[in-house]
Amino acid sequence: MIQRLSLSFYWYITIGLNLSVLHLAESSERLNHSDYFFTYLGGTNNESAFSLTLDSNNNIYISGQTNSDTFDNLPLVENTSPGSQNCFILKISSETSQQDYLNIFGGSKRETCRRIAVDQQNNVYLTGETQSDDLPVTTNRKFSGEWDSFLLKLDNKGKLIYASYIGGKLTDYGHGLTVQAVDQVFLAGETWSMDFPTTKNAFMPNCQDYSNCDGSKANAFVTHVDTSFSNQFVSRFSTYLGGSSQDKAHDIAVDENGHLHVVGETRSSDFPLHNQLQDTLNGTFDGFLTIIDPNNIKTETLLMSTYLGGGNDDFIFAVSTNTDGDSIVSGETHSNDFPTTLNAFSTACGNGSLPCLGVSENTSHADAFVTVIHHTPFPIINYSSYIGGSKDDIALDVLVNQQNIVIAGLTWSADFPITNNARSPACNRGGKCNNSDGFLLKLNLDNIQTDALVYSTYVGGADNDSVTTLGTMNDAIFFVSGETYSKNIASIDAIDLTNQNGDVFLQKLTLSDDGFWINKPKNYRLQPKPSPMTASYLNLYFLLTLLSFYTSSKILRMIRTIMV
Repeated sequence: MIQRLSLSFYWYITIGLNLSVLHLAESSERLNHSDYFFTYLGGTNNESAFSLTLDSNNNIYISGQTNSDTFDNLPLVENTSPGSQNCFILKISSETSQQDYLNIFGGSKRETCRRIAVDQQNNVYLTGETQSDDLPVTTNRKFSGEWDSFLLKLDNKGKLIYASYIGGKLTDYGHGLTVQAVDQVFLAGETWSMDFPTTKNAFMPNCQDYSNCDGSKANAFVTHVDTSFSNQFVSRFSTYLGGSSQDKAHDIAVDENGHLHVVGETRSSDFPLHNQLQDTLNGTFDGFLTIIDPNNIKTETLLMSTYLGGGNDDFIFAVSTNTDGDSIVSGETHSNDFPTTLNAFSTACGNGSLPCLGVSENTSHADAFVTVIHHTPFPIINYSSYIGGSKDDIALDVLVNQQNIVIAGLTWSADFPITNNARSPACNRGGKCNNSDGFLLKLNLDNIQTDALVYSTYVGGADNDSVTTLGTMNDAIFFVSGETYSKNIASIDAIDLTNQNGDVFLQKLTLSDDGFWINKPKNYRLQPKPSPMTASYLNLYFLLTLLSFYTSSKILRMIRTIMV
């Protein structure tokens, strides 16, 4: 059963490794002083960016994978990576008008960097996966699988000071990473190994079903690593997370209380639940949200864990938290009954123009979504909305600052919801959307109904483009990155003017709060405000929910179930 926050509730609750360093004058200071910036970043082969972040001085860090030996106009001092696919880390300084460093690193096979984070001292942490058994690790762990996840730490000059494999005898992928303090790193991902390293304080020290973690299915994992021990692998907390089928963690965030918010996808009907919003697996895949207190060893480690999805396939790819400890999640839904709230700006898949269709159906159609889950005094959905048009739309990253939520991803919809203040109001510059475009969308939840959508724009050119990651300088200025095959995007103060074979890009956008939806479907209707009778009904539901939370009365729970 899904608990949804209606408009009535709205008034009750507040909403190698091989490193090279370069220095390049130009363009960095302009990032702070101009409203718009765009540059290609890459070499003769293909590059993809998967993660972007900013430090307290607004320096920009981008990481991903590259098949090039060097980047154009970014000469490398050294690059001895023998593999065909390596990781890169790029830092652009906003203080010195110089590019601080570009690092390309890898072993004899393939690597991918999935997520990057920066601590208070501007040390950089990365996770991903590798097939190479010859990475220059600093710890005592050895490569032991087909793929192993890894953790890296670079100092504020770009020097490698920590590197470790993390995995078992089969395949392990590192997808998510967050940093609570210097040297205190939390990782999330997927493991296919029965011997993934767990700790005694794990709430799931073993794979849920031993027959799963044998290369046929995966469990998620959550791991806390202390990188202050540079010559050994020290894990303060490490656990499997999942059921008897397949589970993957895609992202992780830490709130101000030190609680970990882990999201991903599951097809396990016995996924571990606690204080859940949804009791059962509704689709073949559902998203999941799990909140863990890694420091609460003696009592309850698992604070909350729930499915999130409708009757078809749903995936959660990103999570962020705010000062209230809310979980803001986004991803992809193929469900026409995905849980939305009455204050959503879109309560139907494709804005009602085309129903969602599952990935197993002949013609798949998905929408992006964003959902805000409040946890005090009990978990409840404050806001949830579809995001998309009549073709596929996927949200890949989300950031939040109080009531402002910014979502990034990719779309094939020529009728994707766009506002009048958009930087690029037409898909693929021609409006037909024959190829994918990135998107960047901002919601202000101080507004209700469609007014919540205050900025939305396409990001890209004439060819395939995707926005995979975003970072923020403040409430208005955002940086996005991803992959582009378009060669017709106007470069402003660019480091690299040309796109050779699929490049990373970096774009700066200023997002205003005064936009309105300009391509609203003709058949679109606002959700009506509840009538007094409906409001009274919802108020009663709210009171019963509170009573059932505190009394655990089976009768009250039954009444709530009947009412829904």
